Amino acid sequence: LNSLRKESLDRGGKSFRRKTIDNFRDRFDELVEEGFAANQADGELKGSATLRKIRALLGRLSRRKDDFLRFLEDFDVPFTSNEAERDLRSYKGRMAISGCFRTFRGLAGHANLSTVIKTLMKAGKSWIEAADAAVNGRPVNCLPPRRDPEPES
Repeated sequence: LNSLRKESLDRGGKSFRRKTIDNFRDRFDELVEEGFAANQADGELKGSATLRKIRALLGRLSRRKDDFLRFLEDFDVPFTSNEAERDLRSYKGRMAISGCFRTFRGLAGHANLSTVIKTLMKAGKSWIEAADAAVNGRPVNCLPPRRDPEPES
């Protein structure tokens, strides 16, 4: 799905067509059902921790299907959460080194600064040049260009 999404993005698409999305959602349901069928509690696996984990995952996939497949309807939604996890890594590293943020104000300052730096990086801007421009009264625009929604066909 992600490969097809990338191909569509390269062609200027903003989302898949409704029929394509419905087909992907139906296939997703089929795969989850196959997973449940392949992991029935029988024989020696009945009650095993591994089987419980597999069935719990399948249950989450089934219940949260809209969340897992949101990237199909809106190409601005990333396929994975890896970027969000990388963003949290700096906070966890700081917590491990110093044990905590001493004040809420310190936490808020760290969050604000890291948000600005990450936004500049995603926009392909240098944070040093942006800081220099801001000090000299020329803030850098790093907002993405506005995209109008594509009409449904």
